[in-house]
Amino acid sequence: MAAPQSSLFANQCFNTGDTKITLGTGSSILTNIGSSYKVKNKYITTLSFVYKGKPYYSYECLINFAGATISWLKNNLEIINSVKDSSKISKSIKNSNGVFLIPAFVGLSSPHWIPDSKGMFYGLTPSVNKSHIIRSSLESIAFQIKDYSEELKKQQKIKLKKIYLDGGMISNTFLIQMLANLFQNKIYISKLEDMSAYGSLLMGLLGFKLIKNLSGLQKYKKNYIQFKPLNDQTDIKNYE
Repeated sequence: MAAPQSSLFANQCFNTGDTKITLGTGSSILTNIGSSYKVKNKYITTLSFVYKGKPYYSYECLINFAGATISWLKNNLEIINSVKDSSKISKSIKNSNGVFLIPAFVGLSSPHWIPDSKGMFYGLTPSVNKSHIIRSSLESIAFQIKDYSEELKKQQKIKLKKIYLDGGMISNTFLIQMLANLFQNKIYISKLEDMSAYGSLLMGLLGFKLIKNLSGLQKYKKNYIQFKPLNDQTDIKNYE
């Protein structure tokens, strides 16, 4: 079982719309679409798991630049000293002052699929400073994920239900809270670092018939940190 699928299984995303988002250098998103194999433009259909001989599938979204965007701020632009600074600085200002980053450093992937596009900042004015650049860079990650969910809802009538996050960027509380606000949905973050390995373990329990069915896995579900949407979607600097 591949790592994204293992993580999906570990988070017990067994219902249509249940979604696993991994935030690392890039971002991998899997959304459960049930047991019917569907091939659609703009979407990658992947086998998530097989249960009692019945396959279950997901739409998969691949985003090239997530954590890599923040590394770019640190290593190339040298406007932050550490990756953690991006969250702290973004919280310290009310908004990005109208600045948007299109993070097409190596083209745009799901759901746009424009490989020859280039990155750009839009909305630069004399009042823009480096804090606005940093915040807009973090926001670009959330907006890419929101693009995917909006396209999924519009074209496939699938709404993201339970949303689980893992990966190296889960400590960036500004980004996680922004995602909760954009989705107007709870975001669940596991306290267990390697959910992929845990998913393989759970699948093994089923395979060796130590667990009778999917419902039996409920007692093995991990505790999660929850981020709830805030009423004010623009001013998210004061949350913990």
